[in-house]
Amino acid sequence: RFEHAVSQHAGSSYGIATNSAHSAMHITLESLGIRAGDELITAAFSSPATAATLHRMGAIPVFADCDALSLTMSATDVASKITERTKAIIATHTFGNPSGIDAIARIAQEQEIPLIEDAGQAIGSKLHQRQVGSFGRVAIFAFHSTAQLTSVEGGLITTDDDSLAEQCRLRRNHG
Repeated sequence: RFEHAVSQHAGSSYGIATNSAHSAMHITLESLGIRAGDELITAAFSSPATAATLHRMGAIPVFADCDALSLTMSATDVASKITERTKAIIATHTFGNPSGIDAIARIAQEQEIPLIEDAGQAIGSKLHQRQVGSFGRVAIFAFHSTAQLTSVEGGLITTDDDSLAEQCRLRRNHG
């Protein structure tokens, strides 16, 4: 019921619960085929968990500068960091603020690069009446004790991608 409630709230078809948002990010990256040496663009100002996950996987974080007002990733800087080695973009909704995600989503779509929304701090946030978690191919929500909605710990992956959801479910349960 929890998976269904969060996925419906985010406007997604699937919800896959995990023991933490950190595990949700790792499972998502593996399910997207991220491997050692792959480059992923991520926010320079964010929880260290994302960069730590990339480091443990052997992937290379490429840090995009943040907008001085919103503290979210600058779409202009994201666009300037894309190379042929870029395998995904991880956009963090810093302090629950989704500002700029629509521009980043357009860039990701134009470049055919998967967009992962790090919505750990943003459950309930909207941009232009559009729910956070609906801009990318996949979103990660957090339920840690420091999140807006807590279950003491936990994470949840939301997506509309049938294959990705199945891969995430398999990896959640040790493959």
